[in-house]
Amino acid sequence: MRITKIANDLEGNLWITSNRSGLVRLKETNITNIQIPTISSNRVNIVHETKDRRLYVGTDANQLDICENNKCQTILLKTSIGGNGIRDIFEESKNSLWLATYSGIIHIQEGKEIVYSMAEGMPANDFRTVTKDRQGNFWFGSRSGGLVKFKDGNILRVYQQGSGLESNYILAVTEMQNGDIYVGTHSGGMTIISPNGETKTHHLRKDDAGILFFNIDQDKQGKVWVMANIGPIQFTGDSLRPILLHGDKKSKTYFDWIDDEVGSAWITTSSGVLQVNKKTLAELLEQKKDDIPFQLLDDKDGMNNRECTGATRSIRTTSGKIYIPTLGGICVIDPARRKENNVIPTIRISHFVTDTIENNPFTLGKPVAAGTIRYSFQFSALSFSAPERNGFRYQLVGLDKDWSPIVSDGEVEYTNLPPGDYTFKVIGSNDNNKWNQKGASLSFSVEPFFYQTVWFYLVLVLLSIGLLYALYKWRISIVRQQNDALKKVNVELDRFVYSASHDLRSPLSSILGLINVARQDASGDKMAYMNMIEKSVLKLDSFISDIIDFSRNARLEIVTEQIDFNTLLKDVFDDLLFLENYKKIERIISIHSTKIFHGDKKRLRVILSNILANAIKHHYPEQRDKPSIEIEIVDTINGILIRIKDNGPGIEQKYLKDIFKMFFRATSRTSGSGLGLYIVQETVVKLNGTIDVVSKLGEGTTFTVKIPNVLP
Repeated sequence: MRITKIANDLEGNLWITSNRSGLVRLKETNITNIQIPTISSNRVNIVHETKDRRLYVGTDANQLDICENNKCQTILLKTSIGGNGIRDIFEESKNSLWLATYSGIIHIQEGKEIVYSMAEGMPANDFRTVTKDRQGNFWFGSRSGGLVKFKDGNILRVYQQGSGLESNYILAVTEMQNGDIYVGTHSGGMTIISPNGETKTHHLRKDDAGILFFNIDQDKQGKVWVMANIGPIQFTGDSLRPILLHGDKKSKTYFDWIDDEVGSAWITTSSGVLQVNKKTLAELLEQKKDDIPFQLLDDKDGMNNRECTGATRSIRTTSGKIYIPTLGGICVIDPARRKENNVIPTIRISHFVTDTIENNPFTLGKPVAAGTIRYSFQFSALSFSAPERNGFRYQLVGLDKDWSPIVSDGEVEYTNLPPGDYTFKVIGSNDNNKWNQKGASLSFSVEPFFYQTVWFYLVLVLLSIGLLYALYKWRISIVRQQNDALKKVNVELDRFVYSASHDLRSPLSSILGLINVARQDASGDKMAYMNMIEKSVLKLDSFISDIIDFSRNARLEIVTEQIDFNTLLKDVFDDLLFLENYKKIERIISIHSTKIFHGDKKRLRVILSNILANAIKHHYPEQRDKPSIEIEIVDTINGILIRIKDNGPGIEQKYLKDIFKMFFRATSRTSGSGLGLYIVQETVVKLNGTIDVVSKLGEGTTFTVKIPNVLP
């Protein structure tokens, strides 16, 4: 490169021109990176500072990195951790180190390694967190076995779903200033364990499915901050309060909160690190405002990889620097060197382009011709520290009632503007959220066609009033008829959309997760992964089949044919062969029908399949000497009666009135869609029949279905 000139701008950028390599911009940041070959792997999970200010680094490698004075050495673990790396580190003393791995808890003491896993009585092997409280108790958080309280080589207590926790997937364990242990989980809320062992769980929503509480932090003022996949959360002591970050569209998952103790909090995310001013945060929260401004640091500011790791925690060392695990090594931020860009940028509207049906160009100062279709505005903020993070808000006065949300794209297009006078306004900010509130503006007017004039609209209004009055009389009768049906449809549709989105996404998320794990686990049992993927696909297929049955029953007309119940039952049981309890339950079939019966075969099959499938899936064969299902079919005066009786666990009386509701599940023993009995009842109603159920808990359930004969 042959440099021809060097200059700096008001924002502190250094510009270098050359006669061969073009224009180069240099920018000083407060970010450095530690990566291969200094450490053993760029996929860093945890950085831990020891009492003598050394750094222990846990990565996805089967070894431990120890760094001191920017020099690192590696200790190869004797215990194989299966390529999953070290997830958390706790230094008990200089010669006693505890590691959380997916092969168990490893205690390194005087160079010897002791492993605590399922073989030693642990509830799981896949541990993510390890910490020690002020009472000398260790807390081991696992991915599948809950939380273990441990001391002096003994397990004191295991907290699991149903025994203190609402999820076995532990993501965070933090001791508070009062001695309480706060536990963040996957889909089970945040649980507080008091020193006497009592637990209380707080939820962000009624159903926290899919909510991941990655880390919990308490600052020196006693305020508790929780990082979740949906965003930062403040715990008020009674409830969890989500915090919205102003215009944050890039950060998808939030992992950790670090207080630099000099005025800012740093939030690690999947799309960079966010800096939040704690004073501003406190003021806005006091005003009951949740929209908090922030500064984003990412690969544009020097991060080797902007995706931070969600495995455990980041740290602020005694030197004041912040060490953040990422997928590209350790990102080191020095808050003391952080320079804010306080230069207010100039805002310019660079282009205003119109497209008319006559292809006449727009001339500033003259009206835009009638028939113009598109109006395109291009604008910019003259700030170059991080131009891709400049923000804009715009408003077309005469059309828009308010300013637009913050956007980063310096272009907007309007189409088919009505005749009138307009002023396009735009304001903008630099990468440090410093706004030019005056901005820039451009005024213009649009001419009308003849049919857009006032007199033309007046004629249309008079004609419309006459037509609307005639239509009103006709329409009011139809609306009355549809009103009751719409109420039912709206209620069912709300429940259907909510449950269907969860039941469709859950198997797909499981499949994607298994594929990702299988890709990383080169030496794993591929057939096991395939079996688990198949299980999720079958679950998805079952739910889609229920939706198809529901849709067909609602829309297809009844088709009648002569029914052979022996053949029909054989076909139904052939479809149920794959159910787990099928071969353990005796099937007693009694058909006493002598009359020729005509009905809708497909709908009868749906009724029988769903009732029998429920009887098989919810049975406890091991608890009965002779587990059985009795099917009795007899003639009635107008048709047939089908009675299905099982000696399964039965249904509690309080649930009987709800079992035919959409998506209702009386038990969590199986993972059905909750549509089965709803479809049965809707199908019976479609056939002008009736269905009754009698059940006694611990003895069994009897469904009685009456279907009228439909002559061809």
